[in-house]
Amino acid sequence: MGVEDFQTVLICDNDRHDFITIVEAIKSMPKASTDKKSKRLSEEEYFLVEDDDHLIEVEISDNKKKKLVKVSCRFALCLPNSIDNIFCKFIREIGQQFKMIIKILDDVPKGFSDIFNPSEYVGLEDSLKKAIQIKRDYWIQDFGSETANLRPSDALRRFVLNES
Repeated sequence: MGVEDFQTVLICDNDRHDFITIVEAIKSMPKASTDKKSKRLSEEEYFLVEDDDHLIEVEISDNKKKKLVKVSCRFALCLPNSIDNIFCKFIREIGQQFKMIIKILDDVPKGFSDIFNPSEYVGLEDSLKKAIQIKRDYWIQDFGSETANLRPSDALRRFVLNES
């Protein structure tokens, strides 16, 4: 989680759904593909969910010691604002399908929740959108309002480090 991205994680215990089931579900999504740029570690899988204007990075990890599967989702803040609804919908769909706890890793304003239990996602979209807007406002203040369909690492290089 850096200045260039917005990140949310979803967590469920291995008793409910196993790592392979979640990997296969993400892999079968229409706009998902294996992320060939990410360095593979054992018990981790990486995907990109993208269209012409948006890109979400997805990391699925299996923590056998804690018996947890974690799905980490992030996008670059230089993406167009239309990513907000796409990201919210994606997070809700994965969370509901696998009855996962959802945790917003970035700051949420007072009065908004950053953790949502599988039994109730009331207010999820509002919290996500508020937290995204707060982080995007900082991004725009520091790096400008230019939009680009980039991965977070590429946004970091282009806008923060000023590499071509």
